[in-house]
Amino acid sequence: MSMKSVGRMSFWGAVAFGAIGFTAGLGGAARAQGYATPPAATVQPTVQPAVTDASITADIHAKMEEMKLLRRAQVTIATQDGVVTLTGTVPNDFARDQALEAVRATPGVVRVNDQLRLDISSPSAPTRN
Repeated sequence: MSMKSVGRMSFWGAVAFGAIGFTAGLGGAARAQGYATPPAATVQPTVQPAVTDASITADIHAKMEEMKLLRRAQVTIATQDGVVTLTGTVPNDFARDQALEAVRATPGVVRVNDQLRLDISSPSAPTRN
């Protein structure tokens, strides 16, 4: 090997070692001086508005108003900490099922307390309640 090739190799060796040293050293002082690449963009989760007991009750009431069987039903809706209690009377079992499904499909509902009774004056009601 001639002296020229040794000189070139040492030059390229120095470049290689310098590059390795520079990239390895980015963890400390170079980052502090702003030489590091910016961090990858993070995706912020979408923040859902807080569901309140009042909004749960209002949503259920609106759903029941849209249902023909439940418009005239005397149902009281009470919500506390996401637990919905339905009290009152409904004309038949199908109406009860519709009311319970409306509650379960409402965002924020944790549990349903079914205190509904069948209207005994309804022709489809059983003889005993």
